[in-house]
Amino acid sequence: MLQLNPTLKAHLSLESQVHPGLLRHNSIDPQQLPLLFAWLSEALLHPENDWTLQMEKLPEELADYLLAQGILVNEETCPRHVRLLCPLDLTWPDLLPENFLKTLPPFNRLLLQQFKPNPELEWRPLEKEHPTLPFTQWFDFSQRLLWVKEPFYQLVFPYCPSQAALPWLERLLEQGVIPPDIPEVLFHQLALAQVVIPADAQLQAELSQGICQSAQSALRQQDYVILKHLLNPLQVAAFRDYYRRLEAANYLVTQNIDVSFRQWLHNDLALRFVHHQLLPFIQTLVPEAIKPSYSFASYYQGPGVARHTDRPQCVWNISMMIDPQPESLENWPLCLEKPEGVVGIMLASGDAALYQGRRWPHWRPDLEPGQRVTVALMHFVPQEFEGDLR
Repeated sequence: MLQLNPTLKAHLSLESQVHPGLLRHNSIDPQQLPLLFAWLSEALLHPENDWTLQMEKLPEELADYLLAQGILVNEETCPRHVRLLCPLDLTWPDLLPENFLKTLPPFNRLLLQQFKPNPELEWRPLEKEHPTLPFTQWFDFSQRLLWVKEPFYQLVFPYCPSQAALPWLERLLEQGVIPPDIPEVLFHQLALAQVVIPADAQLQAELSQGICQSAQSALRQQDYVILKHLLNPLQVAAFRDYYRRLEAANYLVTQNIDVSFRQWLHNDLALRFVHHQLLPFIQTLVPEAIKPSYSFASYYQGPGVARHTDRPQCVWNISMMIDPQPESLENWPLCLEKPEGVVGIMLASGDAALYQGRRWPHWRPDLEPGQRVTVALMHFVPQEFEGDLR
């Protein structure tokens, strides 16, 4: 005869969103908090009830606890989704890096013969997350997305084409060639997103191999390397828009840590999407087997970053420039203190530096009043690391 295990204990496990990409988990023990356990169980089983009346039955200290844990929220602070969306056009001219025009080839019809459609293009159905890529749930799937894998860093990214671009994209994908009458502006948009890529595959492979070997050599010789165009201009504009909307929605954490003022997001899913995809490429550069630890988006203004070395979760670091305001702040250096002297690393928007955060003390200088910078940090640790990856 079956019976209930007498050692069985019930816990109420809760998951709530307190920031985009940040979930808070709580466990309520009925032995310690019987009233709260009963109240929450009833609320979850019967969400249709008017719980504003039931709130009056909760002691003030329990209501305060629920507010602190993000289980209860005020109407004005109720979490709302802020999704990352990357239009396949120049929707945000004020958000595109000022120097992006320098990356565009001069346009003429003969130029089209030197380009071909990227073979790594994929349409995904509406409202469907990508089946194999991690952390795609924070993209906006309400519109048709074209997933593009760029050849060098092997980063896959979803773009939302405009209605005007759709017929041209369908022709390009059906015919396997660039339409000869494609508008100049659209061609440049497709080139920026690497929907179209140089046609000489062997030459591109040789160039990529040479760049990778140069990066490996630079990392060995100087213990850091600059990764140019880690994000393309359209991706930079998308992340600028995304982080500015997060700030407007009060999702950023403001805290005084080792700098006087910083706002930040820890392990934001949109940045983790990039972070985890970069692992294979970064693995080709560093001399040991690694794995991702955590990502961190930081907004700086006023005092810079104090001189420091990093904690154990930050053995190999990527520091990527996202949103310098004004754009001239691309010359805001990341300073590394090495035996031969201090090195100032300058990063343009979309560029990144790979360096060893625990080996070399590093810092950034103060910013002038009215200046602010958004930097994305992605950290890696040795494969055998067994500590907390957060």
